[in-house]
Amino acid sequence: MPHTHGDQGMGVRAIPHVSRIRAPYRPIVEINARYSRLPIAEGFNWDTAFAEIAGGEWYLVAFRSKHRADADDAYLTWLDERASRAASRYPGFMYYFIGTPRADGCCLSFCRWRSRPDAVAAAADPEHREAMVNGLPFFEHYLLERYRVLKQGGALSFLPLDVRPGAA
Repeated sequence: MPHTHGDQGMGVRAIPHVSRIRAPYRPIVEINARYSRLPIAEGFNWDTAFAEIAGGEWYLVAFRSKHRADADDAYLTWLDERASRAASRYPGFMYYFIGTPRADGCCLSFCRWRSRPDAVAAAADPEHREAMVNGLPFFEHYLLERYRVLKQGGALSFLPLDVRPGAA
């Protein structure tokens, strides 16, 4: 269900964002208005979202970007929604968080997968590739971060992965 972030002095643009979730998982939501600039483990309600999960291992791809000042944010949101729809059709898809750009253009979206091979398959989807190619001109810069997410003994860890540039 879409919702809109108000500015409320936090420097967040009032653009709706949508997150897709595959049941039975709880929603992952931002707990700090500066989430796009924080380490991935600090900006979201991970402990709450994973509270009922005893343990496991997942793959997470985070897309950090800075929108150009003249970027069409509505178009970028539309592209992000297309990419999330494409991702949700693939086995192994678990969660897609579509971020809301801050007033300074910084944004963070991420997708959680059962495994890296699942993410790689979805990244090759033509709809995802088209959204990626069409969106790139609107960014001053972007960075893909990849993590092994591990819950063991009640503790949740985000372990950065060294994956070659351009890979999912």
